[in-house]
This record gives sequence, C-alpha cells and structure tokens, in this order.
Amino acid sequence: MRVHQKKYLEALAANFGKSEGHVATPLPSGFKCVKGPAEESVGEEERRRFHSLVGSLMYAAVHTRPDAAFATGQLARVVQCPNEEQVAAGERVAKYLGQTATVGLQYSAAAQRRQKGADGVEPGRLFLTAFSDASWASEPEDMTSVGGFICCVGGGPTAWESKKQVDQALSSVESEYMALFRAIREVVWQRRLLAELGRSSKDLPHSTPADMMTKRLVEQQHWKCCKLAGMALN
Repeated sequence: MRVHQKKYLEALAANFGKSEGHVATPLPSGFKCVKGPAEESVGEEERRRFHSLVGSLMYAAVHTRPDAAFATGQLARVVQCPNEEQVAAGERVAKYLGQTATVGLQYSAAAQRRQKGADGVEPGRLFLTAFSDASWASEPEDMTSVGGFICCVGGGPTAWESKKQVDQALSSVESEYMALFRAIREVVWQRRLLAELGRSSKDLPHSTPADMMTKRLVEQQHWKCCKLAGMALN
C-alpha cells in the first residue's frame, strides 16, 4: 500500500516553487532559520503569502512527507517576520516536494515479514522499529538542540517528529537521550495500540515512566530509558 499527495504537492509547487532547476534536498546544507530585525522582514503581502506557504508545507509534512518535517519546522519559527532569504528557502521546499511528488509512505507484507532467527521475530508478526537523533546546541539563538524520531511498522513510517528541544542540553549525550525518550514514548503507545487492534508486535518492556519527558535527564531517567530499551540493569 502506498500513500502520497501527488496532486497536492504538484499544485503546491506550481503556486509557490518559483526557482528553476533541480533541488536534491528541502533546504541547503547548513541553512539556519534565525529571527532577524523587523526592518529586514518582507512586506505585508509577501508575509501573508509566506504564512500560506508554511501552512501548506505543514499539511504535507504531517501527513505523508517526514523528509520535509525539519525544514517546515525551521520555517515555521520565522513565520511572523520572514526575510527574503527565508521566503526563498520556503519556495525551495515547495519545489523539492513538487519534484518528488510521488514519494510517500509505503507499507507491504513483504517488508514486515521476518523469518524466525537471530532477532526472534516469528513470521506474520509486525516489526515495530524506531530511530532517533539529535543535533546538539544547533540553535544559534539559545543554544538548544533539535531532536527527532521516526517509527515504522510494516516497512513504512507511522509516526515522526522533528522538534526543537525545550531544555538546554548540557552535552550531546543529553540531547540524544531527550530525543530517545520521545521515540520510546511513541513506541510504547504504538505497541499498546497494536495490541488493542489484535496485532502483535516485537516484544518490548511493559513498564513506562509516568513522568517521561517532563524533567531534565538525570540518572534515574537514564536507568528508566535503559529498561524501556530492553537493556539489562546490573
């Protein structure tokens, strides 16, 4: 099964993707969206157009295009006072989505089928996987980090996130753990949902901390994270 927004993305690119030529990524390498002085902002008409553009990008990023989640989140931060460079970046994202309009979410029985072996997954069971990452102190305004995760079932994404972390991580390890906590929380929720739907998934620990992601990472949270990840605590 494939889910995409081909017609929507092609219309989006036609309306907003002004630049010519092929773009391989949503944003240029190293691009940062930083709020600038009000006097550098574009005019009112262009600002309203940028509002519409970011909203349209969000619709795609939330539903079928996890590859545009980070770029859209960056642009959303400056939606009130974008400058010309940021408007051009938004148009680039629209063009990228238009050029890759047939890309979407794909799920198949073959992708989730596993032979019983080293991973212990029996044929017919759903394989729930998750990946998380963080970019430590990547935000120049307040030196916070950006974390993200993606969860997959049946070979395709079922949940994803790219979000600026609220707390300022004191190390790259801490920012990685913050991202990992959010991923684990989603995995635990999806596992319970699959159980309610009558579909088994790969075994995970049943316990989950009630205060997950409500405090800074401390030693206690480290051990809870290890337990949720199925790591032995000695």
